[in-house]
Amino acid sequence: MAGLRFVRFDDPHAFLAESKDFDDSFMNFGLGSLYDFLSGASTQVVSDAPLRMFAVYRGKDLLITLHTNKTSRFWVLSTPCPAHEALTGDPELLASATTLLAHSVLAEPADPAALDKVCGPPEAVNAFLATWTALLLAHHNPVKLLDGNFDTHVSYATKASLPPLPSPPSPYVVELATPADLEPAAALYQDFQANAPWRAVLTKEQAMAALADPLAARLLWLCRLEPDGPPAAYVALGRVTPRTVAIRNVYVAPAYRRRGVAEAAVRAVTRYYLGAPPYGVRGVPDGPPACGVKEEVNLNVGDASAEGVYRRSGFLFPSGYGEGAQGGVDPVTGRWAWQRSILVEVKIDTES
Repeated sequence: MAGLRFVRFDDPHAFLAESKDFDDSFMNFGLGSLYDFLSGASTQVVSDAPLRMFAVYRGKDLLITLHTNKTSRFWVLSTPCPAHEALTGDPELLASATTLLAHSVLAEPADPAALDKVCGPPEAVNAFLATWTALLLAHHNPVKLLDGNFDTHVSYATKASLPPLPSPPSPYVVELATPADLEPAAALYQDFQANAPWRAVLTKEQAMAALADPLAARLLWLCRLEPDGPPAAYVALGRVTPRTVAIRNVYVAPAYRRRGVAEAAVRAVTRYYLGAPPYGVRGVPDGPPACGVKEEVNLNVGDASAEGVYRRSGFLFPSGYGEGAQGGVDPVTGRWAWQRSILVEVKIDTES
């Protein structure tokens, strides 16, 4: 298709500068991870893998990015919100953009086996990998595509999407964690990791190390049922970009569930980063966030049954999926305000 162009970025700062006009919640997983890496906020192990950043444009409009960095466990394929709508609504444009991306990436002087996992919206990921596998097969490298066991929904909240606060307000306390809170917060984080689908077993020291950066950046919150009580839940944020911030974890200790704890914490934290007081709880500080007020707060949800909590806090998930579903539309732009995200493992079949 005429007007499409491929760009390789060697400088991550140049990549982020060129992406600043497309900094929205559908791009947060990719751009936010890169901002975290460059700021030193990522706690993941740094590998020797090079930074690789690719993009496809139509004229000046960004359609797709594909990149990985030294802390990423996979390649992130992202489409800005307007481009996602254009690509999913125009099969020819989707095929042309992903075909250009696959041909151009394969022409790079790098081992194609390095592209081993790709995460992103299924329409773009599947179209890209269909061309990628065909190209590798033509080079006598048959490929197996495996389910990465990752299927989530992404959405966001804005000031315009926030519902009225409930009345009466929640009696709970939601406040930024302090250094004295690190150890009890780490205990909650250990429980979260142990009960997540990946079943990670962390030592206390590992859990404290994982929360040290969000604590220092004033992105770690605790919810208590009363001011001097133990923490009932924690909320950790990250992937901070100029326009967006992500809620990365929300975890409520089993003894405190079904009491509205998660909803009170998510609602307060979301309103705080959107600069939308009052917050509906005690404990939220006055003044702007350390990272600045954002236009969108986003999250990635793996359990659809939990979406009601987020929807009641202003996140634009639809009320169900498939025929008869309602909502899921940005009240300002009129665009879809949610998307799926999947992970596909890419293995070159050396046994064929």
